[in-house]
Amino acid sequence: MMYSRPSSSSSSSSSNTEEYDQLVDELFTYQPPTFLMPQTLSQPTTKTPRGGTNRRDREMGHARLFNDYFSDNPVYNTTQFRRRFRMQRPLFLRIMNKVVEGDVYFQQRRDAAGRLGLSPLQKCTVVIRMLAYGMAADAVDEYVRISQSTARVALQRFCAEVIDQFGTEYMRNPTTDELARILHQNELRGFPVFDEVLHGRAPPVNFTVNGHEYNMAYYLADDIYLKWATFVQGITYPQLQKDKMSADHQADARKDVERAFGVLQARFAIIRKPSLAYDEDILRDIMKACIIMHNMIVEDEWPQLHSS
Repeated sequence: MMYSRPSSSSSSSSSNTEEYDQLVDELFTYQPPTFLMPQTLSQPTTKTPRGGTNRRDREMGHARLFNDYFSDNPVYNTTQFRRRFRMQRPLFLRIMNKVVEGDVYFQQRRDAAGRLGLSPLQKCTVVIRMLAYGMAADAVDEYVRISQSTARVALQRFCAEVIDQFGTEYMRNPTTDELARILHQNELRGFPVFDEVLHGRAPPVNFTVNGHEYNMAYYLADDIYLKWATFVQGITYPQLQKDKMSADHQADARKDVERAFGVLQARFAIIRKPSLAYDEDILRDIMKACIIMHNMIVEDEWPQLHSS
């Protein structure tokens, strides 16, 4: 039924107003009640929290994780733990306890409804998986029961806390004993000491490169380094046999550094895969945290490797 307001050209304004009011009264009188208040006949609905967190059983995720790796009789043995966490269980627990001690974000607390939040094991485990495998933030959601946004925040705060807690010890200059061991290994392999070269205390040597006479040891480098006398760039396009041999030997020696960085990449795949963050500060923290934990792993496993 269509309703239209009558024209005022043939009647007074008062009569038009009365007729219009009558039509409005008829409209609201003869319409069914659902037209006015449809919500009175529908069942009340419960608003689902953003992200469906009411269906994510955090307690079950913690229990499964604890039984798999951290109970007295875990499902997976120490070898499997070492492969998936990139470190031994005592070292992981040491790092986690320090992180929890330094940042309340990793402490397990109750929400407004009285439910327990995510445990430190869940947050630290998802961070280690992201660092070790370079996976997306929600890749272990169905196992650890942690959302994508929470995993990203945990990654940033975990790396920052590792730097704060362990950076002073594991990103410091080498001690006298450590430096002596490194220098001894380099001496056996024939590598010069850069610090000695800078202070003019390197063993006297004489050689010629590109027609220039040198009486100090040198370092093999590529074109990205400064044009210092101690840096000798390789031959880009060797033509003669002696040039090819020199370039091959230099490339072999330079690959030692690349292999050392390759060990770090093999341990933490997030370094060699496309970035999961766009902020330079976060990327810097991720790199520093990986280096620190790498040094901690080497220190933890060094006696075992040295004895074998």
